[in-house]
Amino acid sequence: MLVLPDDPSFFDRAAVFREHWQRGARFRIPYCCRAHFCLDSALGRIVSVVRWRQIGTWQTALHSTNPWVPCGFLHRGYSPHGAVGRAARILAFQAVVRLPGERSRWMRARMSSPGPAWTTVEPTVKGAISRAGGNGQLWWSRDTAGRASPAPPAGRWRAIGLAGARRSSKRQPAPWCRAVSCLGSESGDGRVEQIAGHPRDRRVSAGRQDLERRSPIESLHAAV
Repeated sequence: MLVLPDDPSFFDRAAVFREHWQRGARFRIPYCCRAHFCLDSALGRIVSVVRWRQIGTWQTALHSTNPWVPCGFLHRGYSPHGAVGRAARILAFQAVVRLPGERSRWMRARMSSPGPAWTTVEPTVKGAISRAGGNGQLWWSRDTAGRASPAPPAGRWRAIGLAGARRSSKRQPAPWCRAVSCLGSESGDGRVEQIAGHPRDRRVSAGRQDLERRSPIESLHAAV
């Protein structure tokens, strides 16, 4: 399989797009899902966790309903949002990652490489988290396992998210507003303690056994 070089040219990206398109055709993956996957791959993105960030919520378990990554437009996959909400979130994500600022830089980095929580969790615990559907939270979290979460950066998008939360009791915002406020708000970093557990926690093995008896969402709250 082709891998993009450090400084890919247009032809490098086109070659990656073509290879994934041909592989998807062999498995008869729908055109829309195939095209979105190929585009993200040509841009150097890790498609599964990027799509989860686009069409899921922080509580959504990353459990594929099909053998391929959903496009998010015509195929909802695991997303709890309707068609308009999914499209709005995808477009909002594409806009936010092009903005200046610390949060947008963080999101751009996470599209191609994991966050600190992913790299500090032990492989055995990571496997349990994956089975529970927690790969998305673990990949995108700012926290490191067993360490206090840093304060979220202040900024325009953070302010939009807080303002949206204050207005929620008065009226239901439009899908586009919900998408922007979610992408710009705090991404639940404190949940890493719940997902990955503290290194000194001695209940890891019991928690892993209990994962198999719980639903994916319950497992995320109870994991180690």
